[in-house]
Amino acid sequence: MNRLKLAASIATILGFMAVSSVGHATYNVTVEGRVTCESGAPIEGVTLYFKFAREVYGCGFRGSATTDADGNYSLTYTSYNSPHHFLALINQPSGPVTPLPSAAAVAAVGAQVGGQDPVNLDASCAARIADDGTTAAETIYGLPTGPDPDVLVTGVDFQIAGGCASIPDFDGDGVDDSIDNCVDIANADQADLDADGLGNACDSDDDGDSIEDGADNCPEVYNPDQIDLDGNLAGDACDPDDDGDSIEDDADNCPGMPNTDQSDLDADAIGDVCDEDKDGDGVLDTEDNCGDLANPDQADFDNDGVGDACDETVGTGEFEIDPGFFTAETRFHEQVAALRAHIDALPNLTTKAKFHALLDRAVGHVDKASQIMGWQLTWCTKYSECKNLARRAHAEASRALIEMRDMLYLIHRARCAREITWGELWDLRRARRDIRYTLRDLRRSIRKTLRNIRRAL
Repeated sequence: MNRLKLAASIATILGFMAVSSVGHATYNVTVEGRVTCESGAPIEGVTLYFKFAREVYGCGFRGSATTDADGNYSLTYTSYNSPHHFLALINQPSGPVTPLPSAAAVAAVGAQVGGQDPVNLDASCAARIADDGTTAAETIYGLPTGPDPDVLVTGVDFQIAGGCASIPDFDGDGVDDSIDNCVDIANADQADLDADGLGNACDSDDDGDSIEDGADNCPEVYNPDQIDLDGNLAGDACDPDDDGDSIEDDADNCPGMPNTDQSDLDADAIGDVCDEDKDGDGVLDTEDNCGDLANPDQADFDNDGVGDACDETVGTGEFEIDPGFFTAETRFHEQVAALRAHIDALPNLTTKAKFHALLDRAVGHVDKASQIMGWQLTWCTKYSECKNLARRAHAEASRALIEMRDMLYLIHRARCAREITWGELWDLRRARRDIRYTLRDLRRSIRKTLRNIRRAL
């Protein structure tokens, strides 16, 4: 807001003429008006100083009024003396002040105003005005106060030239110099990142980290250490990709180490290049004898410092496939044939189709396990390869067991639906049970083979 102080220039003097009164009558004069800039915007803080001149007795200060946020002002003066000419002075910082047309009928001194005599200042009054630092010179305006003792003069409006530039604003950014945090540089937003009282526009160290902006690798983020991991001249404090691997930090599983592939072996959301236990087996990589393969037991058959789980040269190089596997496989197929005979004897075609489909899936899993054990394992020579093959065979046998578990559910559902008799139910259950026992023998044989692989390779 504008705070206009008494300056050494005068723009306008208003005179108000009071009507004669006898003796010591009371004269109440109220003057109201508004001060704006050329754009019509109100100016707050303009001070109007009022003097009341008498041709015989000179003139003297009688009060002041200051415009509010809407540019309005009001002043009332009470006199107990004989008729006065009331004069008002408005002080300005720059440019002339123009009285605007109003109900008060502003007119220049020397002209008849509302039938009243023109205002004339005697020499002593003019001198006293000059003594107050103003000048009673260029233009003096007169206003009639009317014949009544109590006078209200409204609409005494003024316009200050130069738009709203009447406020002290060296850089022209619309911010009063008294509160402008960059007096010499326009910065209407008054942004001050480090809240040091200097606006960013004129602050050589916006973030207040004691590094001048021209040398600061994060001029808008406090970082006195100036750390720049990837050397791209953008400090880590403001660099969205500290390690320069083209993966932004908030999505990077190793924000402090370049790893474009984002490899994460144990899927723990910490990339392998910065994970101290990348295989997630609970053993730190610096002590893990298989850093890339989980082996919490750290078994090392040949004591060569490389764990059996990842050692390609452990053991003698020869291993035996447990012969019990093939015995169990033969028994499995015989038992499947017996179960199929019971299924074929069922009268309900839909029920038969469901049983056969489920049994076919179990046979398929056993056949895959047999292929691995009877052919693929005979050709492998590396520990990891042979171990993985044996595990795959074990998984297939386990899937066959699951199919036979589902077979039991299917049998009981068929009985509940009265699709089979109680006798058929017990025949099917016994045949299914025999197959499950055989599948368990298959899995035991595979596990024995896996132990042979570990010892041999």
